[in-house]
Amino acid sequence: MVANKANRMVGIIRRTFDFMDEEILRILYKTLVRPHLEYANSIWNPLYNKDAQIIEKVQRRATKIVPSLKEMCYEERLKKLHESINSSLQKDKRRYDISFQDHARNQRNPI
Repeated sequence: MVANKANRMVGIIRRTFDFMDEEILRILYKTLVRPHLEYANSIWNPLYNKDAQIIEKVQRRATKIVPSLKEMCYEERLKKLHESINSSLQKDKRRYDISFQDHARNQRNPI
């Protein structure tokens, strides 16, 4: 469900903009697509690996919108786009898990 909404936003971006460069994609992805992916808790803790792959597929599709990046492999596209898209959803999941664990640990042992 979440991936469907995000995929629809990627399709809207693709159909709406005739010209797309890396900076425009960063802005549009960050404001229109990524919030749909980050909203649901299942993003950060999907029960199944296939769920994480479905969500990651949205990001792969979005990075192919820029014509100059289309022929590159996924990892190269992420490096080229760098900023908002660079950290894959899996890396973000790990970062938030660590942050949550630190917060939970501090709540149990207040200073």
